[in-house]
Amino acid sequence: MCVAVVCTVSGRAQPSPAATASAKEAAAATSLNFVALTDPVALAWPKDAPTPKKPLMPLLTDWEGDQQPDLLVSDGDGKLWLVRLAADHAVALKSAEAVKAGGKEISLGKVFQPNYVDMDGDGIPDLIAARDRHVLVFHNSGTREKPEFDDWTFAGSYKSPVLLPEDAGPRLEVADWDRNGLPDLVAGTWSGAVVVFLNHGTRKLAMYETALHVTVENKPLKKAYICSVRFLDVTGDGAADLVLGINYSYISVYENRTRLSMPMLRKEAKVLGSDGGPFEARKLTDIKHIFPAIGDVDGDRVADVVFGNESEKLFFAKGIKR
Repeated sequence: MCVAVVCTVSGRAQPSPAATASAKEAAAATSLNFVALTDPVALAWPKDAPTPKKPLMPLLTDWEGDQQPDLLVSDGDGKLWLVRLAADHAVALKSAEAVKAGGKEISLGKVFQPNYVDMDGDGIPDLIAARDRHVLVFHNSGTREKPEFDDWTFAGSYKSPVLLPEDAGPRLEVADWDRNGLPDLVAGTWSGAVVVFLNHGTRKLAMYETALHVTVENKPLKKAYICSVRFLDVTGDGAADLVLGINYSYISVYENRTRLSMPMLRKEAKVLGSDGGPFEARKLTDIKHIFPAIGDVDGDRVADVVFGNESEKLFFAKGIKR
């Protein structure tokens, strides 16, 4: 059973910092309609792969530019897994292999939110992760079809690398926030705020400004606690929207009303669950601290959700078009 997204806060949203659409989560689609979800089902980890350590944070992406969705999954040891999906858009995990950088497996010691974005303007996506307030960039020295990564360097200038909020933890999204063609940094926090670091440098030399708080209706966006951030078009109008994995188990969408410069966020909309209330994954699974990845998994041009959590499991919820 599925239900539509419904509005939960009234009034007009004022202009606020937001990120523009990022291809990293759209997989083979450029515009995804996201209005409803089925109940989630657990995805079995590939039998031939080592069991990852909890928690898991996934990203839906196109790893090698073949227009097929893949998963990048970070685990509790800070390892990064490339997870292949079954052929013909079947919703199943086919294989998993550890991603390497500098000739050795990536292992950052703790979970991180994977990002796969071109940071230096060479047309090839790089890997980005947050650890201990720092933003780490693994430059892709390979090709689009055969990625190979160097060891990490700090984002920002060598003398002044950017520092995320103390309670940001692993929650980092990389997106062109102000549509100037440069990747900016969007951080969700344990305290429930969302902040953005605008990049006013160049592709080769990023320079990040002091953090700005995302606001809605002239007030800082503030949830109860724990915001995992995604920014991409989920309403099908070509403008990126703010999507938050909130607290223990629900997802909020802030629709973007414009594709010009700093987007304007509409009122909050929550995804509902099969019981008629807000979609709460912890009532349907054994999860807490939902980490959503968004993209078209099954090839129907509708956004689906794969989410990780505090267990060693991933879950899939199919998107339904209105």
